[in-house]
Amino acid sequence: MFLITKTLKKSKDSGKNVENLKKIIDSSIKKDRLNKIFLNDISSTIDLPRKVVEKKSKQIILKEFNYNKFKFQNTNNILINFFSNLKILFYFFSLLLCIHFFNFKKKKIYTSILIEDLHGERALNIYNKIIKKNKKTFLLLPNFFVSKYKLCPYKYVKLIPYKKDIFKNKKIVSLIFKYFFISLKYKQNFLKILFPIIYSYAKNFSKYSYINSNYLLHSRIYLSCPIRNYLYKKLGGKKIITIQSHIIENTISLYSDMDHLLTFGKSGETKKKLIKLGGRIDKIQPVGSLRMEYELDFKRTLTKKKIDILILGVNPTKWMDTSNDIKKNYYVFLDWIVKIAKLYPQLSITYKHHWSFQGDSIEDKILLNSNIKRIIKDKNNLSSYDYLNEGNLVLSFCSTMILEAQAINKPAFFIDPNNSSTTFFSYLPSLKELRINKFKMLEQNVKKFVLKKNYNYKIKDKNLICLKSKNVSNKILNYLKKK
Repeated sequence: MFLITKTLKKSKDSGKNVENLKKIIDSSIKKDRLNKIFLNDISSTIDLPRKVVEKKSKQIILKEFNYNKFKFQNTNNILINFFSNLKILFYFFSLLLCIHFFNFKKKKIYTSILIEDLHGERALNIYNKIIKKNKKTFLLLPNFFVSKYKLCPYKYVKLIPYKKDIFKNKKIVSLIFKYFFISLKYKQNFLKILFPIIYSYAKNFSKYSYINSNYLLHSRIYLSCPIRNYLYKKLGGKKIITIQSHIIENTISLYSDMDHLLTFGKSGETKKKLIKLGGRIDKIQPVGSLRMEYELDFKRTLTKKKIDILILGVNPTKWMDTSNDIKKNYYVFLDWIVKIAKLYPQLSITYKHHWSFQGDSIEDKILLNSNIKRIIKDKNNLSSYDYLNEGNLVLSFCSTMILEAQAINKPAFFIDPNNSSTTFFSYLPSLKELRINKFKMLEQNVKKFVLKKNYNYKIKDKNLICLKSKNVSNKILNYLKKK
């Protein structure tokens, strides 16, 4: 694909920087003649609607963007470009060989609900109630899952053979070689877009040829796939249901593709923001947090009881590089917490890290010699939700749990120094009440909810943000029945 390869300019606005990236991708697809021919060739060769191919291409291109360097990969080096295309050519023929040999007959599965994107026990656990209440639920597990967690008590499948005739009468090999030589000629890498599209088609066509279900459930907006969604319905599926599991942050919310999105709260802002970011959503329905329902059901007690201030850690991924300001202000947030700890040394302050935390040397220096207790890996395997129940005041830079905490009427706020986190909060005005952008505001909330023990926590309409999460599984099953 022809894209701008120079380093893009970063403004102070992290949200706008991601939106500008979207504009560049959209413009490249729309205006470049060879890009348009490329997408039309894919659409006609493997029989996919042009809009499906375009949306998938945008998702793939987005993954090629380096947020740290804030640029797309440069393909001008002839030698690097040649070997890069040659490597993907090898992938193509490996896939075609797999399709040819790995196509044994398998009994077709008919079920009511199919659950996908289960990348570990943590992802599976939230569906426990749904699986137990609906006996016609089937799990599609990655191969490593069952080898790691040998006892899976539910109905599942992990090995799906390819359909042997999947590319019968389709000129796939001609298409591959055509864009191999075009890539070399123009110093581009069209195969890097073409391979994921063909692989997604082969995988999903095979999958839904063997598994027929009424509903497909998954809980990661950023894993939505237009090819999967199209083929699922073409081969007999009815509806794809996406269950919200995270705050709508720009880098992981671009170009989503969903039929039905079951959201935390009643606000229509979620849908508007996702559409603004190039998404497709047919309908939204508020249900609450499925993860919180599971965690509250399996509530475990801390050895030490009440925590005056609980700090919830985050997963510092691509959003950290969406602007220089957001990274700088992330560490300002930590400075503020240390300042509070020094001003009020009598307070119990616990910093519960995100389960994926790998360490941060800058954080180590900031928190050095403070009385803040850091929990990186809890020795009793307690989750952040267990800590949430015990915090008098809950603070975080951008944890989704701040939204979920509203459902249990917990004083919980985002610390957003200088309003730098627009990649998280743009187009979501209902979250304004939850954002603390000045140290003075932070100190006022510490005095109110911790020192004065004011438990009268009220926001205008917490149901806009997150519904009570005690019966989320029942709400989801009832929603499916109505469909």
